[in-house]
Amino acid sequence: HASPAETPSAIRTQFIFLLAYASNTDSMVEQREKMSKMKEDYSSFLTEEVYPVISRVRSKCENTRIFFTGDVFDSYEFDMALYTDIKWAIGSILFVTFYMWLHIGSVRVSIGCFVIIFASAPVAYVLTPAEKTSVASFMSLFLITVIDIDVIFIFADFWEQSEGLECMDARLAWMIWRAGKSCLATTLTTSLSFFANLASCLQPLRESG
Repeated sequence: HASPAETPSAIRTQFIFLLAYASNTDSMVEQREKMSKMKEDYSSFLTEEVYPVISRVRSKCENTRIFFTGDVFDSYEFDMALYTDIKWAIGSILFVTFYMWLHIGSVRVSIGCFVIIFASAPVAYVLTPAEKTSVASFMSLFLITVIDIDVIFIFADFWEQSEGLECMDARLAWMIWRAGKSCLATTLTTSLSFFANLASCLQPLRESG
């Protein structure tokens, strides 16, 4: 029997699966199709059968911590965390839309503001296309909601302050000039702070710059 001092504190296990998906007589097209099908089946097997078992066993272990990793597991856990965060983002967007409706007094204007804001995401992708998406790509959902809502409130407040002007063109010019200066200052400082992330050695932070 091993003494308590010789008891291992950690055990590491590695599983390697060798999967046959095609034969030498298959054409390249058939091999690619079978490889794609095999990858889909393998990913489904890990996420639908293996992952629930590991998660259930890990939740029942009180004195043992279980860690596991893998390409499929990492992407699957990232997707689940992202979907959860997106649900929270949608909830915050609905709350902000409701508050904006109370503040501005128009449901149509509130929804239209959000349409204009989120239209910036596809426009930015067209102007600066990315080869692949990463964590930083999905941060835009949260950043757009946080940053651009302030701009809407600023323009709405300046529009209310221009009630003394009778001409619609004069009201628009007055609002755009004064609200634009305020928003330009905050936008430039925010842009420079994100631009500083280009110097980071971490890829997600660098991409957010």
